[in-house]
Amino acid sequence: MTWLRADTLGLLAPSGASAARLRFDSRSLLREIAQVEGFAAVRHVKVLVRPPRPPARSAPRGARLSPRAGAQLQEFAASLPGDSALRAVLERLSRRAAPGRRPGD
Repeated sequence: MTWLRADTLGLLAPSGASAARLRFDSRSLLREIAQVEGFAAVRHVKVLVRPPRPPARSAPRGARLSPRAGAQLQEFAASLPGDSALRAVLERLSRRAAPGRRPGD
């Protein structure tokens, strides 16, 4: 149950197919609900489709480079002019090299 106002019971369905099924079965649903204390006044069922929210995504983990790849990036960055934006980016990227791994891994 999502909400109850006057004589209308509101339900949320996770998909159009689920909503259609609930709407199709609304008469039997109303008969069952009428027997529950506090719901005898319910005469209508309103079904809305509201897909579930996807789980919150955690921040992606940074990729790790092999020490060899890091050294190659650093070497290429060193060949660029000192004020080059590309050089700065490559130097930052080369610092992502995984420590403790042997070159060639």
